[in-house]
Amino acid sequence: MLPILQVGPLALPTYPLGLLLAFWIALEVAGRLVQRRGLDGDHLYNAGLLGGLALIVAGRLAHVVAFWSAYRLQPAEIVGLNAQAFLWGPGAMVGVLVTAWYIYRRRLPWPAVADAAAAGILAGLIVAHVAALLAGVEVGAAADLPWAVNLWGVRRHPVQVYAALGEAIALAAAIWAVRRGARPGRPTWIALLGWGATTWLVEPFRGESATLGGGLRVMQIVGWVAMLVAWWKLRPAGGRPGLRLVAVLVVAAAAAWRLWPQEQPPLRAAVRMALPPADVSGFARAEGPRPLVFPADHGPHEAYQTEWWYYTGNLVAETGERFGYQLTFFRRAMTPPDGRPTADRSSEWRTAQVYMAHFALTDVGGRTHRSFERFSRGAVGLAGAQAEPFRVWLEDWEVAGPEIGRARLRAAARDDAGELALDLALRDLKGPVLHGERGYSRKGPEPGNASYYYSLPRLETAGTVDTRGKTWAVTGLSWMDHEFSTSALGPELAGWDWFSLQLADGTEIMLYALRRTDGTRDPLSGGTLIAADGSTRPLAADEFDIRATGEWRSPRTGGRYPLGWVVTVSAADLRLTVTPRLADQEMRTSLPYWEGAVAVEGTRGGRPLRGDGYVELTGYAQSLRGL
Repeated sequence: MLPILQVGPLALPTYPLGLLLAFWIALEVAGRLVQRRGLDGDHLYNAGLLGGLALIVAGRLAHVVAFWSAYRLQPAEIVGLNAQAFLWGPGAMVGVLVTAWYIYRRRLPWPAVADAAAAGILAGLIVAHVAALLAGVEVGAAADLPWAVNLWGVRRHPVQVYAALGEAIALAAAIWAVRRGARPGRPTWIALLGWGATTWLVEPFRGESATLGGGLRVMQIVGWVAMLVAWWKLRPAGGRPGLRLVAVLVVAAAAAWRLWPQEQPPLRAAVRMALPPADVSGFARAEGPRPLVFPADHGPHEAYQTEWWYYTGNLVAETGERFGYQLTFFRRAMTPPDGRPTADRSSEWRTAQVYMAHFALTDVGGRTHRSFERFSRGAVGLAGAQAEPFRVWLEDWEVAGPEIGRARLRAAARDDAGELALDLALRDLKGPVLHGERGYSRKGPEPGNASYYYSLPRLETAGTVDTRGKTWAVTGLSWMDHEFSTSALGPELAGWDWFSLQLADGTEIMLYALRRTDGTRDPLSGGTLIAADGSTRPLAADEFDIRATGEWRSPRTGGRYPLGWVVTVSAADLRLTVTPRLADQEMRTSLPYWEGAVAVEGTRGGRPLRGDGYVELTGYAQSLRGL
């Protein structure tokens, strides 16, 4: 993969550049073909450029209307350069209408223009698929085939190649028809037939795509309908529709639904199989405040079903390069402490504890976000946690030290982009901060649907980051969360938006918005204001507001994430603009979610204020209910 094209000191994102090249090639091919019909190619160029400009302007204006409450506070952002601040659906509709208006005003013959445009679109799609392959966009289903490609650590079908080959055949057929003097309009239907067949054949091999009941994929239906329409228009003049051909297409569509690969990637399926049953009897529950005693409570709490130690940070190199990182260790109990698994425990390998770890690095200058996932059992030293001396680890990923406030964080991994490593020294500057009611944080109205939750919100950080074939000396601030519970999201909740913001005046803010399935915020959402001296003030749901200013759609999972926020905390006279360092910071893990570095800028009491932080967004790509 080549997600970033390094040109001297410039780090250029491959996929957007590929899309620009695709647009230019589409115009070139369409312009040349329309000339073969005796028309002025400049008219097609103008139509395409006007349509593209209309798409951009309308997409931004639609975004402004949808998020007016945020733009009203920052009207300059209406003409800002935020590449995520667009709604492409409305923009595309306006772009098509403007293009059609131009063709009508110039009295261009529709069939001839459609023939050239269809070929141009196919040529552009081919280039876009090649760019997607280079950038690691468009994820294929897991495959163990000689031609499979290694994408984000998993061997997958190269669906970009499949699609490009099919569209190349359709393009060749359409151009051949134009050159053979086919009647205007016929090459358009040939192109549509080829595109529909390609989509119908390739879609089942994609790793993520929209589905209907029974696993039938939406784009399969679209491709099948496109084939039917194109075949109808291509049938001999005066001919009757062939019932046998219709029957063949119906049977083939059913075969594609039932026989082609619909399974999930093996890793995700394995994770779901490893999860314990929903019955939580025998586990301890967070049913009210309890004393948190340190250092003992820095260690594991195996009486509770779920626990995590979560580290994030924003780092700056001496050269000015910026990085964000995440390293999180999850513990999940398969049986309660007094449970008796069906097999005996005589083997040292047997354990009731399963550990999972996520490691990610955001390279702001390199415009990349790389993430990794590991699993292991809490036995024979493979993974575990302890309070004194503090250590939490999974294989060679670990945070360890004489105490949690003086620890060393180390993690390393490798993917197609090369080696990646962190080696950081952490020093606590504030001590533990208890959230909620003395560390008791409610997550639902049901008894026991809560957790014990505290943070080390300001960890002085120094060390090295290895990436892009270089070692960078870095400094910055990190944040640690530790939470344990036996609870799950209720049926009315879809996920949460979580913010940890470290401000330059020595204060911090933690906010979490529990999100209902209807998109509204749950009243049990909350947060904590942390003063420079470490004192805290809990925040109720009605004491802060989080308004999204943009949206980003994952090309891998299809999840639509809010990106960019205006955060107001009335109790502290705070108004902050929170901006992602990169749009694509989606974790490519078994349960996908967005976790990324953000920049903070705003005011407190009218005075300017800056900072950094991390944001976590769950439940947008896949529901977390029951976990």
